[in-house]
Amino acid sequence: MTKIMGHRGARDLWAENALEGFREVLQISVDGRGVSGVECDVHLTDAGEVVVIHDATLERTTTGTGPVTAVTPEARAAIALRGPDGTVTQNHLPLLDEALDVVLAHPSAIFFIEIKSDAAHHPYPGLAAKVVAILRARAVPAQRVCLLTFDLTVLSELHEIAPEYPRMLCIYKGNAETYGGLDALLTKIDTWVDYAAFHADYLAPRFDAVAARRAPDRITVWTPNTPTDLAAWIDRGVAYVHTDRPDIALGLPGAQ
Repeated sequence: MTKIMGHRGARDLWAENALEGFREVLQISVDGRGVSGVECDVHLTDAGEVVVIHDATLERTTTGTGPVTAVTPEARAAIALRGPDGTVTQNHLPLLDEALDVVLAHPSAIFFIEIKSDAAHHPYPGLAAKVVAILRARAVPAQRVCLLTFDLTVLSELHEIAPEYPRMLCIYKGNAETYGGLDALLTKIDTWVDYAAFHADYLAPRFDAVAARRAPDRITVWTPNTPTDLAAWIDRGVAYVHTDRPDIALGLPGAQ
């Protein structure tokens, strides 16, 4: 059975990376089935806050402007999130701790936390360690979280400082080429990375070759959203499908 995850909460249904989205997606029930968890993205501000947002800048998803790094705690509290249609919502720009409050209130939901890079695509010094410190301070069980990134150096750091937490490398054409090609990258991560996550369009023509190297239950995909695309990935038996439309995915055979 393929588990369904709400991508950035469920960004086609609620404001992206909003506490409301995390809360509401965990309440979805289709034929008695619900999502297995949610995914979010985190950046680090100059003030040391771990903020939940996808982009390194504020404009696309919030009422703010400029880089996330420059957001002060006072400014953050006043920044509102925009909904899927661009309208301003009542949701504020949240901290990782606030998102954890929501997800951990659910009895079993898994929280996939993507550790982002800055606007220049460089890892934030100290962000991985801050995320781990937050999780450990709250005694978050390893089975309730997965840490993911596109950057192999960040994942290596997580492997070293927090081996107890499952790890996921996000793979697409760009970083596969950076690391010497997909085959070489799969070899690099084979023994110590729990899940390889792929953009669905990148993986589709390569699925058989990848599945010959790595069992489908160690593969995840993002973000199929149509019934046809979702059904195709569920039929392949991948571990997780990260989707913006979990309400559609949960109505399909084989979804869990």
